[in-house]
Amino acid sequence: MKDPKTNRSIVLLGLKAQRRLCLTGTPLQNSLGDLHNLIRFLRIEPWTNNSIWKQCVEVPVQRCDPRGILTLQTIMKGISMRRLKTTVLDLPEKVESVINLELKAPWDQLYKKNHEQFSIQFGKNRATGNGWNSAEFFGDLVDLRQLCNHPALVMDDPGTKYSWTESSKIVNLVQDLKVFLRSGINGRAVIFSEFKRFLEM
Repeated sequence: MKDPKTNRSIVLLGLKAQRRLCLTGTPLQNSLGDLHNLIRFLRIEPWTNNSIWKQCVEVPVQRCDPRGILTLQTIMKGISMRRLKTTVLDLPEKVESVINLELKAPWDQLYKKNHEQFSIQFGKNRATGNGWNSAEFFGDLVDLRQLCNHPALVMDDPGTKYSWTESSKIVNLVQDLKVFLRSGINGRAVIFSEFKRFLEM
């Protein structure tokens, strides 16, 4: 239902029902338009109206106006339920350890360059009050995160072969796994990542 102009969206938006429910992931990370289409399907008034949505939510949020962000948060609080890991998994208490790693050359310089461009672009837009595209913002942010994981995740050169040793994260992870396996602890090591390609390495 991302694009309201598709046949699927048109059919779904025209359904007659007494009760409506949406199961979704993180539409806010894609665009406010995706979220608006879901709200139109749920028929949450007056937010189904395009003019009201743009004036009170979309434009203010793009301009980083706190009033628009507060309005959006209020809407979502009233219509959404979040499923947490604690409701579906019996996990022990989480213990977090922060490990600071240096990117390997030459990727450290590429990261600094991309990070500076990111900061200048979106920092300037926020300071001047100009709106910025949330999809572009999160897309560039994800690129920075992926570069920290492994350069192959962001480099557009399919003919080039990369080694897992070019990633400081993977090198440190392998070392930690070796220590864990040699410790004799009767347990399992589970590795999570948001990026499937990173796990495939």
